[in-house]
Amino acid sequence: MTPKPARPVVVFASMYFDGHQLYDQRLARALATSNPILYVEPPTPLLRRPGKDKRTFGFGSTNADGVTTFTPATLPLGSRRLLYPLSGLLIALQIWIGIFARLRTVRFQSVFIAVNPVTKRLFPARRSVSLIKDDYAAASNLIGIPKEVVQSRFRSTIRRAHNVVVVSPVLRSILLRRGVRSRIIPAGCHIPEQQWDEPAELSDVAHPRAVFVGMVSDRIDLNLMQAVVESGVSVVGVGQVQPTFSKQVQFEQLRAHANFHWLPPRSGPDLEAVIQHCAVGLIPYELSEFNRSSFPLKAFEYLACGKVVVSTALPSMTWLESENVRTATGAVEFASEVHDALAQASDSGVIAACTSYAENNTWAMRADEFRALLGNNQ
Repeated sequence: MTPKPARPVVVFASMYFDGHQLYDQRLARALATSNPILYVEPPTPLLRRPGKDKRTFGFGSTNADGVTTFTPATLPLGSRRLLYPLSGLLIALQIWIGIFARLRTVRFQSVFIAVNPVTKRLFPARRSVSLIKDDYAAASNLIGIPKEVVQSRFRSTIRRAHNVVVVSPVLRSILLRRGVRSRIIPAGCHIPEQQWDEPAELSDVAHPRAVFVGMVSDRIDLNLMQAVVESGVSVVGVGQVQPTFSKQVQFEQLRAHANFHWLPPRSGPDLEAVIQHCAVGLIPYELSEFNRSSFPLKAFEYLACGKVVVSTALPSMTWLESENVRTATGAVEFASEVHDALAQASDSGVIAACTSYAENNTWAMRADEFRALLGNNQ
């Protein structure tokens, strides 16, 4: 008997597909290996100030990963309380038209990551998964929406959720207090195909080296990286600086240190090569309420390259219960853990243990977990 084709999956994303590559895009790519994917980007206003946002509405091209993007339009000031429900209806109508136009079916499944609650109510709940990546109430000051409004929308979002997935144990506890059961599916990783050559940018960077990959924002504790460079370890940073970063002066002081080296963003083998030619992976997060609920993607990326991780004592990192994910509180302890990790960095057994742990946490495995929850072909 010929097996039924996998159902299309509509991913209601919180990030533009060509933006900073986070959980949303990586999950969509992993699902696309066997499912047609319509990736619904955050809506863009119908009326925009010239030069403010050049994104257009409608379909983008289907990329090499098999993901088709769709950008709905929303009303000007559509996030305001009075216009929010009407915007939700408008967005839902466009997505339904887009599904008919591109997927040619009403039998699809949904992964809700960021979506107007009104929009969500107009899509089947039975064949869906709601993914909660952050404590949105704790992030209200970061996104500029009052906390009570965020909480109200969040309650509406999870009220009709059929399957709920969270990325950390803190988020699971938050939902459980609200009577909602959830399953933890953290970020995944890709295993490098090979050991890559050392990038030319690292040729003048002294050993030992630690690496930090990610956005420099107010989520990052610069004191931790400062302590590491002052202890005699080179820190290689890979990423960009968030425009709203409030500690720019302190960051420039860090960049001026001879042991700190900043590289522009990169991905795939180019990023793997940088990590492979450093000894330890760093997660220097502030221990804020918002960060405590997060699961940094970089943790498994470091492990996949055979690197021991040194992180702030985030609950998601201690939850991993891996001896190769070290946690610390405070700058002195953080630098000390880095040096302890460096002492093991060249141990073949440690390297093998790191990669083995990562091999059990790939994006392909994450996609399989989501397919099981969605109940493909049912």
